[in-house]
Amino acid sequence: RQLRKHRPPSSVSRLPPQLAMAAARYRSSCGGARRLSPLLLRVCAAAVAALVAAAGVRRAPLSTAALHGRRAVVPTQRRQALLAAASGLILSPAVAHGIEQASALALLPGFTSTSSGLQYEIVKEGSGDLKPDKGRRVLVEYIGWLDGFDDKGVLFDSSNSFGFRAGVKQVIKAWDESVMDMRVGERRRIIVPPELGYGKKGAGDVIPPDATLYFDVVLKKILFPPQSSR
Repeated sequence: RQLRKHRPPSSVSRLPPQLAMAAARYRSSCGGARRLSPLLLRVCAAAVAALVAAAGVRRAPLSTAALHGRRAVVPTQRRQALLAAASGLILSPAVAHGIEQASALALLPGFTSTSSGLQYEIVKEGSGDLKPDKGRRVLVEYIGWLDGFDDKGVLFDSSNSFGFRAGVKQVIKAWDESVMDMRVGERRRIIVPPELGYGKKGAGDVIPPDATLYFDVVLKKILFPPQSSR
């Protein structure tokens, strides 16, 4: 009883009404077992408010724990709570998802965006004018990350020599689109939105649903003739 009497008030109770409501909803959705830092909520709410106003809400990164299947807080719940705190509204999942998808991938400096939503940066130019035809077999070197390039992301796959037939759906849509526009020796960095990657299903325990993927790809060879004609 003495401990209860002198226990400091809940962090949620010290928040402004709008933030307290969002925090309470968030704690309820997580089973009520998670405490929220007032400072974190205030900072995040201010940041998200500015991003929403500029139509630049970005996808919350997934933790390494979530990637490897360990129990973690669902990012969607966190995003909805922060969006609600910023706007003063408790957004429905559909509305929050729509806002996020509309501006999930802000164009990064140095990158070009295609009509499909794919972003790419040419790090090294290739040689010659030849590009892979549909069905032609190619060899590439690549590295793949979640959440960002290099140390900012989580490495999930890499290969020094991976072969496939371009343009015939043997790989994700983003790869077909990218490789068929590359020349031998060219190196690109590409940012793949979920609809051009593994979509809502993800890929096993490695790639979660609705994941944005980051690749560094080098086109090493274009093989002759196409495998389909052999």
